[in-house]
Amino acid sequence: MPTTTRPGTVRHAVDRVSRFLDLVQRVLVTSIVVILSASALLLLWQVFDRLVLGQGQNWIEEYARLSLVWMTFLGAAALLREHRHLTVEYVVDKFPAPLRRWFGLAVDAAVLALLTVLLLQIPAVWASSSVLVSPSLGIPRTTLALAAFISYGIGAAYCLESIVRRVLDMDPVRRIATDDATETSGI
Repeated sequence: MPTTTRPGTVRHAVDRVSRFLDLVQRVLVTSIVVILSASALLLLWQVFDRLVLGQGQNWIEEYARLSLVWMTFLGAAALLREHRHLTVEYVVDKFPAPLRRWFGLAVDAAVLALLTVLLLQIPAVWASSSVLVSPSLGIPRTTLALAAFISYGIGAAYCLESIVRRVLDMDPVRRIATDDATETSGI
C-alpha cells in the first residue's frame, strides 16, 4: 500500500467527523437560542403577571435558573469548538507559526485532560443529586449533571478534533456562530 494514500484517507475521515461535529455545533447553537428565547418570553410574562395581574408563577423562576445552567454548559462547549473562550493571545501571537501550533496543541491537550477529569466526576455528582427534585417543576436535579455531562463530552470530542487537525496541519474548523462586528473590532 503506498504511503501517499494513507494521509489522504485520514484527512478524509477527519473531514467526515468534522462535518458531523458541524451538525452537533449547529444543534448546540440552535438549542441555546431556543432556550434563551423561551427564557426571555417566560420572564417577560412573569413580570407582566406579577405587576399587572398581581399573581406570579414560581415555576418560571425555577425554569430560568435551570435554563441558565443549561445555556452555560452548552455555550461553553459551543465556544470551545470555535476557540472563542476568553484568552490572552498577545504573547502567543508574537511566537513564530510553528511554536503557536505547538502551543495550541498543548492548550487543547490540557483542556482535554481537564474535561476527562470532569467527566470522570459526573457519576458521583449524578448519584448525590439523584435524590433531589426541584420544588416547583418536579424535575430531578440530575438534569444539571446531564447538562455538564453533555457539555464535557462534546467539549472533549471538539478538543480531540482540534488536536488531530493541528497534528495533520489541516485548516481550523469553520465557525458556525459568527459575529462580524467582533471579528473586525481590532481589540
